[in-house]
Amino acid sequence: MNIAYSSETLIAEFYRSVDLIPHIGQQRLLQLERTLSKVSDEIIVDSLVYITNNTDRNLPYTDQFYFCRLISLRSPKTTRNLSPLMESLIANWDPSVYELVKWIRQQFSESEIKITLAYLEQKITTKNTLTKLATFNRWLAIP
Repeated sequence: MNIAYSSETLIAEFYRSVDLIPHIGQQRLLQLERTLSKVSDEIIVDSLVYITNNTDRNLPYTDQFYFCRLISLRSPKTTRNLSPLMESLIANWDPSVYELVKWIRQQFSESEIKITLAYLEQKITTKNTLTKLATFNRWLAIP
């Protein structure tokens, strides 16, 4: 297991780990989890955006589930603005992956999340993405 010094390396290690689950179970994912403490937060967040938006693989739920589980354990901080981050995540996010919602809630203030959700509701035009945004909003349970 290599320590990732770039998002490309982290993504490659992650995909290798997920692809090996049928053969060795989650052992490699657990090893990856232990190495994440040595990986910069921004590399982890960049990898999250890539993995969420990667439509080349036929396992979007599995990939998102395991990666978001890793970030919920590691809880990387980000300096990114919430609005562009949410825009890049929401279109291909699988609404069954609650860990992403949990991480957003940990990283950003309630008021910032409310403002961003209201902005995205006005900006997004596709019904599928609006449905995902509504699910995201329900899971946040912000009054």
